[in-house]
Amino acid sequence: NEREKQLSSDTLEAGEVIFSDYFFDKEIIYGKITLSESQFEIYEPIYLVCGEKIAWPVLIIYLKDTAANSLKRIRSRNRPYERKIKVEFLESLNERYEKLLADWKGCPMITIDKSNFDCNDESALEWLTNQIKYYIVSDNP
Repeated sequence: NEREKQLSSDTLEAGEVIFSDYFFDKEIIYGKITLSESQFEIYEPIYLVCGEKIAWPVLIIYLKDTAANSLKRIRSRNRPYERKIKVEFLESLNERYEKLLADWKGCPMITIDKSNFDCNDESALEWLTNQIKYYIVSDNP
């Protein structure tokens, strides 16, 4: 419900640029992984109704990495609620993201292999900035 409120087309102002670390379609992935079958049967219709109210993303930046590398970053943050995350869970997420995004047609997507992208490299950041500007500043499809 909270995510639906945040991304509702009624909440967001036209022309406003919003950056988010999620898009609504990924919610169903978490639902399938974390809920029991009976819980998911209750959740799915709610998800579908909420999804009708969501503003569609203009651009997705997909940061791909291995489950092992992701787990290393999670462990380095040392957040108590993340301590129980297992590599198998992250592998399952990766597999489901790959399936969801393999034929993605909802909006443009920039895919970045995180293991080959250095966030401290000025030229890499400039390249990414230019890619983002292309989609959110211009009228390009």
